[in-house]
Amino acid sequence: MTLTSGSLDNSQSGRIAGNGVVLNTGAFDNHQDGRLTSTG
Repeated sequence: MTLTSGSLDNSQSGRIAGNGVVLNTGAFDNHQDGRLTSTG
C-alpha cells in the first residue's frame, strides 16, 4: 500500500490490508466490519 497523503485510522479489530492499493488523498477510517471507507 502506498500512502502519499491523508491520515489513517484503524478502528477496533478492523484491519487495513494493502494489496496494490494507492491512497492519494483524504482521510480513511477502517471500521469494525473491516471495510475501508473514505471520510474525505
